[in-house]
Amino acid sequence: MNSLMFLNKSNDNNVGVIFKSGFFFVRNFLLGFILIGSFGFTMAQEKTPVILMHYMGWYGDTINYTKSDSLRHWKFGHAQQPLIGQYDSKTPSLLIYHILLSWSCGIDGVVINVKDAYDDICMKNMISTLKTIQKIDSLNFKYEFAISYDDQGFDLSSPFDTAISKLSFLRDSILPYINNYVRYNGHPIIFSFDYPNKYLTAKGFRSVINDVFKENKPLLIWNTLDGAEDNVELVDAYYPWVQPGAQWDKKNGLIWGKDYLDYYYSKVNEINRENKFGFTCGGVWPGFDDRKNTSWGGDRLMQRQNGIVYDSTWSYILSYNKPLPLKFVVIETWNDWNEGTEIEPSIEDGYKYLELTIKNVNRLKGKNIDGNITKFEAAKAIYNSSFLIENKLRQYDIYYPLLEASISSFLKQEYKESILISYKIIHL
Repeated sequence: MNSLMFLNKSNDNNVGVIFKSGFFFVRNFLLGFILIGSFGFTMAQEKTPVILMHYMGWYGDTINYTKSDSLRHWKFGHAQQPLIGQYDSKTPSLLIYHILLSWSCGIDGVVINVKDAYDDICMKNMISTLKTIQKIDSLNFKYEFAISYDDQGFDLSSPFDTAISKLSFLRDSILPYINNYVRYNGHPIIFSFDYPNKYLTAKGFRSVINDVFKENKPLLIWNTLDGAEDNVELVDAYYPWVQPGAQWDKKNGLIWGKDYLDYYYSKVNEINRENKFGFTCGGVWPGFDDRKNTSWGGDRLMQRQNGIVYDSTWSYILSYNKPLPLKFVVIETWNDWNEGTEIEPSIEDGYKYLELTIKNVNRLKGKNIDGNITKFEAAKAIYNSSFLIENKLRQYDIYYPLLEASISSFLKQEYKESILISYKIIHL
């Protein structure tokens, strides 16, 4: 049985099993979608940008790591190692960990990369996981969700059946039932990761949006400012993506994107002379390293410089003062280990990039989010305990209530209590 079944308009009585192997109780999805809708942001009224993390859901194939296909994207190589070890992106225990960890750093939501069927499964499980956390504590848990469609997952030429199918699913099975989808002035936003003129062009994407959505059309957020096609009249906003702005410094990796970001923030304002765009997006990244990527790696390096690159990209957000409103900031990325852009905790860097995220979010939003390592350890303890329940190594009826209590304490920022409760599950 799939771990998530979506509620269709034609059947309001459908229910879904949120987690595999009886991990979570069978819930009524309509109730869940109503609940999750209660914490949506009104984006156009935000005084400071909304912070979103770009999320890769393509790791692993099963929680049974003995199978030959279980490594999936891990087998392509990665510069650093996850602190919790290699994982399966589809599993709710992993999604709980990533969501709680990022939420605790002041990140407002997730933009999940969707390319193939595997990403779709992760996306659906993430939605149900968000719903479950929200049901545990609707007061403290505020978190957004959006989709970034990877251009490689679309058709090379018309009739664009894949794009039509994916956007129809968004229209029919996601947007009507969750109000925490990221919106601007009431319109849902769609990020596109574009490979210039290689797959679905801005013209093709706009055509599909117009065909699928007859009302309340999503806003198309594009990641390439220049190209053979004139996409200014076809997209609704832009966001920058990790790149040096010049030739890659493959020897030393010291070119981190300053020239590109100088160009980007100037260019998006220049092309808005006729006030076509209502906003723009910013982007921040810690570095880049795909030298060990044996699949699509290009032997490219952008040294992290002990956090200097991450802080330098954040400086553009903190000092932004141009006319076009900066409404969203995308962290690039949470967990693209294959290209070395992750801020997820690693064996090599520990929690450094979460601490830097908190520092910069506090500066941007005038907050005082605690950077104490205790909450990171609490999130890891929740992951370890939920993994045991998920894999039937702990009896569900006995230990799931404890897991809920641990998550509840975490959301109330009672991190030591959360750890103590999780340890009751981990240490029998």
